[in-house]
Amino acid sequence: MTQFQQTTSRTTTTTTTRQDRIDAAVNSWVSRRFPVPEVKTGTVNLRTLTVQQRNGLLEGPMVTIARNNVTIAQVYKRALMATSEFGNKIIRENPLANEIGLVDNTAHLDTNALKKVLGWLSRECIGMEDFHPIPKGRNTVEACKILHVATVLGMRCYTAHISAYFHNYINDQTVLLGYHELDALLAAVDVSDSLIQHLAKDLAHRRYTKAIPDVDDFAEYLKTQPALASAMDAIDQQHANERNVRAKKKLAAQAAAARFEDRKNRAEERRKANEQRRQEHFMASLQQARGGRSGGYGMSL
Repeated sequence: MTQFQQTTSRTTTTTTTRQDRIDAAVNSWVSRRFPVPEVKTGTVNLRTLTVQQRNGLLEGPMVTIARNNVTIAQVYKRALMATSEFGNKIIRENPLANEIGLVDNTAHLDTNALKKVLGWLSRECIGMEDFHPIPKGRNTVEACKILHVATVLGMRCYTAHISAYFHNYINDQTVLLGYHELDALLAAVDVSDSLIQHLAKDLAHRRYTKAIPDVDDFAEYLKTQPALASAMDAIDQQHANERNVRAKKKLAAQAAAARFEDRKNRAEERRKANEQRRQEHFMASLQQARGGRSGGYGMSL
């Protein structure tokens, strides 16, 4: 009985010590001077914070981001929790963790893009009066990789300028994304993403209007991107359905106009017939009133 009590006592002490460490870790997530307590439950829009609060996120304990035991970056826990849905969830589930290992869907993120996105959590980028967005990269492929990192880490709200860049690029009818750019963009975000849906609509329109230079090459490429091909086919079908609806409405309108014209013509014919009958009736009545005489009233022979 005594041994059991001692074991229980030791276990209780150990548990209490661990709980104390957890409590201390949780408390360290929030700056005392410029608190942002919302990070304890989820991410925060940095644009709604004061400069002091943003700088408060760039203090306190740090966490190492690693892959295959290789360090990629070290960032402040507060900043990561405030900006990354992925980071916030991991840290809240593991308050004592000093390292986050990238596995599963984060294992294949581009290293340079990771460094740029995580390096953005710095005083120069988010701690100044002028808020700087996540860098876009030097070219389209780099922008795709950065967008991929931001998407997986749950930081897309800070890449609106990158999405806008791609929307404008896709909308430019004087250029067409190269296959390497399409590959990079399709690898960056899911086909259900609004950006890819916009791309699919544009490509479907160009294909329909025969604005794609080499149709056979493009058809072969789509075989390697079945998700994009399916999205384009769905858009084609939607447009075909809309064209059918418009055609049916046009035919219905033409039929209605023809019926209206027919009714109008028949009404005019009836009016003329009625007018003719009235005229004939009038002349008959007039002839009768004259007693069959051809002269006017009061005339005598």
